[in-house]
Amino acid sequence: MKRQYMLYSSAAPMVFDGTVAVCFIVQMHNNVSSAKVKNIAPGVTYTFIFHQDAHGGHAFLWPSTCRNPTDVGRAPGQTSVHNFIGNGGYLDATMPGT
Repeated sequence: MKRQYMLYSSAAPMVFDGTVAVCFIVQMHNNVSSAKVKNIAPGVTYTFIFHQDAHGGHAFLWPSTCRNPTDVGRAPGQTSVHNFIGNGGYLDATMPGT
């Protein structure tokens, strides 16, 4: 099964739509203080992959619909992966980010 993905460049506000993709890849070039997740299907696994640019230090504020997320890695050039499962309109973290 091919998992549909979307590529993003960090910008405010960001909208992650579960009807468009289940994997969201974000190139972090600045802080993101406003993000939204919509159209979450129960039981579906959603993956967020963040790539810090060469400067690093960019923060990502998780939407309130994401429960128990871990911080996005901020080291220069760092990649962090965060997995969630859809649960009644919320995304519940399945394991700590890596």
